[in-house]
Amino acid sequence: VYKRQDLQTSPLCSKETALEYMGGDESLFADIVSAFCGEFPQLLEQIQDALDRRDGKLLCRAAHTLAGVCRTMGAPSVAGLAQRLEELGESNDFDGGVQIRHQLESSLKQMQQELTSTRSG
Repeated sequence: VYKRQDLQTSPLCSKETALEYMGGDESLFADIVSAFCGEFPQLLEQIQDALDRRDGKLLCRAAHTLAGVCRTMGAPSVAGLAQRLEELGESNDFDGGVQIRHQLESSLKQMQQELTSTRSG
């Protein structure tokens, strides 16, 4: 049985998995972490805009980009949230999209904290 504090302290991403995708290149990892931290807020804005305008294509594109980056960064649960938004965009079904977006934003912020502490540590 998981306790609330266990879920909050469980890492969302895996540096080891990310480095496997990157052939063990620490410099590439640092560059991708930096790019991720700079770009995810813009992608979240695109997702919110897509939800507000009920634009399935934009939702699908922005969510797909985030899902791919999260998989590369070893964060399958976060990628899963983005994938759920992508699926909503593909079907033009926006029910629940705002709630998923909020979960995604929270997870991405936690991921950012994990990645920046991993990068510097």
